[in-house]
Amino acid sequence: MIPIPLENQRKGVIGLFIWLLLFFLVLILIAVRRNEWDAVAGLSGAAIAVIPAIMAYDTIFQARIEKLPQLDIIIDITSRYSLFQLVIVNNGGSAAYNINLTWLDKEQGSGRPLPIPFNLFGQPISFSKDERYNVIRLLSKGQSHHTVIDGYYPFYERYPEEAFFMAKLSYSEDVAGNSKMEIIIPVSLDEFRSTLDYHTESSKTNYELQQLPKKLDKIKSALDNITCKLDTGRKKNL
Repeated sequence: MIPIPLENQRKGVIGLFIWLLLFFLVLILIAVRRNEWDAVAGLSGAAIAVIPAIMAYDTIFQARIEKLPQLDIIIDITSRYSLFQLVIVNNGGSAAYNINLTWLDKEQGSGRPLPIPFNLFGQPISFSKDERYNVIRLLSKGQSHHTVIDGYYPFYERYPEEAFFMAKLSYSEDVAGNSKMEIIIPVSLDEFRSTLDYHTESSKTNYELQQLPKKLDKIKSALDNITCKLDTGRKKNL
């Protein structure tokens, strides 16, 4: 996904090339009407040269994009039992710094109102409940960052009709934040409504195994309580 400032820059440069091509075509038509064939030949060569110039620019632009951080959002419903996670991944060629996440209340283009996604704490989904730490300082290429959203069933009780959201990620290419970028990413959880909240038994098994220490502690407390009562009763009978 291309950051908004770079996409606007690309559109501007290619638009300039197209206007230049149209300018040459107009001059060619004028030269044809005047039977100035030498001018037609020269202008035709210049017009033709614009096309490879556009292709060369686009090749250079794509090479630059591949070296930039490429952030994306993935909804993870399988890693944790019955729990949604928001995953920020960097699939680009370099690290991203000072990543911030905000949620838009209107859809881009149409202006349609959109809901804001809340987490299990009743707050808009963010990297941290504490505003001081609500930023990812560094996400190297190939790395990901997981943020808890909510349980499977509580989330859909909160959003019974629509779970489509629009996220805005802002970040920079360097630590100092000199080159700031923004991307808009649609995030939908509607497609998970009719799917299993886990597709293998391993996640459920791991969850239940994690509950064993607490259950064993309760059994131990109950046994200690029974032992204490038996000891007290024995002492009274002596």
